[in-house]
Amino acid sequence: MMADVGSAQTRWERQESRVVRPFKSAEEYLSDSRLRLYADGDFVDDPIIQIENIQTDRLALAVKIPAPSGEFSDAVGVELRDLALLVSIEDRTFKNSWILHREKLSEFTGGVVDLKGIDERMSWASDTRLHISVVLSKTRNASVGLASRAGSWLAKKTFFIKRPTDTSTFRITSVTEEYFRTRGLPPKTTYFVDIQDPDLNQPCENMPNLINVCMHETAYAALAKDDASIVAKALIRNIYVDVVSTILTAGCNSLNGEVQTNSILDVVSRRLMKATGVSLEKLKQFAVDSGGAPLRAVIQAEADLTRIVVAAMSRRVQ
Repeated sequence: MMADVGSAQTRWERQESRVVRPFKSAEEYLSDSRLRLYADGDFVDDPIIQIENIQTDRLALAVKIPAPSGEFSDAVGVELRDLALLVSIEDRTFKNSWILHREKLSEFTGGVVDLKGIDERMSWASDTRLHISVVLSKTRNASVGLASRAGSWLAKKTFFIKRPTDTSTFRITSVTEEYFRTRGLPPKTTYFVDIQDPDLNQPCENMPNLINVCMHETAYAALAKDDASIVAKALIRNIYVDVVSTILTAGCNSLNGEVQTNSILDVVSRRLMKATGVSLEKLKQFAVDSGGAPLRAVIQAEADLTRIVVAAMSRRVQ
């Protein structure tokens, strides 16, 4: 079950949790790239764009990408003439993707790139991803530590365009009581936030493979049956608080070095900082204070939990 609690995912298989880069890359090059949806809209750099409905008649997709620095070739060990800048779009609902722009990196001087070719083939239903990447344009002789296969990406940034739902980046799975028993938990546990890898200083696109909410099958069935109700929304919002709290607590406690740009830890913390004004250092401190209780309080504020709980209670009173 993902954000809309619409389709059950009763089986979950672990995948490789980290994208392994066996050769030199320079992902920070594209970290400041920005995306614009509408001609009168702003360019944004946040990789997660939540929007209720895409107005297809107004779409004027464009990206703003910086020019590659003079040190880029040295960083990746490949000349600019052997690299291509690609912009592609992926429809996760229809399982299709298209390249919207391709250009030799050696000829790219930076700036706004208007994206054409967005037509009725796109569903814009639940999860659309726009990828900006620098790839090797042709196969080269293999060298240790250097990219050699055509299409290998050396820098990449992905924008996730999705509806504003509380569980848009984690999965809810129905489990039996045996699942909880095998983990030493009471069989009547409602849900358990399962993190496959405590190292969350890795690309945000890995989050669905790392974070899984395992919910008691009876609670899952009740939630799926009436997921649009105000009570269900309050429950999902509360789960969101637990998930984000777990991410930051586990991520901060396992952090070794600086928070990587556009990592899970970076995206989640920036969202909290923007909504609440609490600094990253304060969030890290809250993650260890009193078992993370101050951190959960901050996340409750960001999730607007008070409003949704009051609305749910008021509805029950009526």
